[in-house]
Amino acid sequence: MYCLDHDALRRGGEAILDASSDVGQVLFQSAAGIASLGDVRERLAAEADRLWAKRKSGDRAYYVGLKQYDEATAELKTASVRTVQWRRAHSAVEEAEEKSREQDDARRAGLEAQRGKLERVRCVAPYLNVWCEKAAGLRELGDVVDLPANAEATLQHALKRLASAERALELHAEKAGQLQAESGLVAIDHAVLSAQARIRALEAARQRCTNHASDIARLEQEVAMRLQQVARESAQLGWPQDEAGVRRAMPGMLAPTLRTALRAAQKYRARARSSGGSKMPDPMPNRRSRRAWHRSENGRGRSPN
Repeated sequence: MYCLDHDALRRGGEAILDASSDVGQVLFQSAAGIASLGDVRERLAAEADRLWAKRKSGDRAYYVGLKQYDEATAELKTASVRTVQWRRAHSAVEEAEEKSREQDDARRAGLEAQRGKLERVRCVAPYLNVWCEKAAGLRELGDVVDLPANAEATLQHALKRLASAERALELHAEKAGQLQAESGLVAIDHAVLSAQARIRALEAARQRCTNHASDIARLEQEVAMRLQQVARESAQLGWPQDEAGVRRAMPGMLAPTLRTALRAAQKYRARARSSGGSKMPDPMPNRRSRRAWHRSENGRGRSPN
C-alpha cells in the first residue's frame, strides 16, 4: 500500500470511475449499490455513438441534423433576395405601375375625347338632319342667285357710272378724232429725227456740266488756299514762296520723308500752342528725317533754318 504514489492513485481512481475493467466495475457497483451499471454504460455509449462521433457518418443524428441545417441554410440563401436586387425589382415594379397608370390615363383621356365627340355628334345630329332636308329641298328648286340686301342700290349706282362712262367715251372718241386729224397736218423733219442720238448726248452733257461753273470757282478757292499754305510752310523752311520755286526746291526721292517731318512739325507746333508753352519743340524730332534734311539741303548748298 505504501508503494503507491500520486500518479498511481490518480490512474486507479480514473480506472474505477471508468469501470472499463471487470474488477473496477465490481468495486464501483459494490460501493454505489448499482447492479446493472455495465449495461447502462454500454447503452449510453451506444446511444452517444449514434448521436455523434469524430468520424462523420450519415447514420449519426448529429450529422443528419447538420446536413438538414446546411440544406436549410442553402435554401434560405437561395430564397433570400439581396438589397440591390430588391431595390432594382422594386424600381422596375414602380416603373411598370407608373407606365400602367400613364397608359390608363392616356386610354381614359382618349375615351373621354371620343365620348365628348360622340356627345357633340348626338347634340348636332338633329340639326344636321334638318339641314340635309332643307339642302335637298333647295337642290330640287334648282340654282338660285342670292342677292344682297343692297342689290337695288348697287344696280342704280352701276347704271349711273355706266352712263357717265359712255359719255366720257364719246368725248374721248371725239378728242382722238381731232388729234388724228391734227397729226395728219404735222410736217415731220426727218433731219432732226436723224440727229436724235446727238441731241440726247448733248442733253446728257448739259446735265453733267450744270454745276461746272460753281465747281470751278470752289476748286480755284481751294487751290488758292493750298498755295497760301505752301507759301507759309515754304517761308518757315526758307524756300521760295512761289509754286515754281517750291517745286524746284523740293527733293525728289526725299519728298515723302520731308512731308512726314513737316506733318510732325505741324503737330508739335499745334501742341505747343494748345499747351501755352513758350519753348517751341523741335520741328524734326526724327533723327533720320533730320539727316535726310541735311543731306538734301547740303546738296543744294543750303541748310535748314
